[in-house]
Amino acid sequence: MKKFYLITNSSGCTYWSYKVTRDHAAFLSPTHAAAVMKHGDIYINQNNGWMPALCVVTIHKTVEQVNFPTKA
Repeated sequence: MKKFYLITNSSGCTYWSYKVTRDHAAFLSPTHAAAVMKHGDIYINQNNGWMPALCVVTIHKTVEQVNFPTKA
C-alpha cells in the first residue's frame, strides 16, 4: 500500500501524487533520488514527474491503495 495525495501545486494544477523523503532515496530511480537529495521531500505524479514539497499549495484528499487513484 502507498499513500496518495490529491494536491494542487503552485502553478494551479491538481493531480494525484505520492510523497517521498530522503529515507526512500535508495529505492528511487536515479533521477528521483537526486531530486530528493537536492530538494528534500518531493511529490511524484503518475507520469513520473516530480516537484519539491514546498510547491504543494493544497492537499485535498489522501488515500492508501496499491495503484494511483483514477478519480478525484
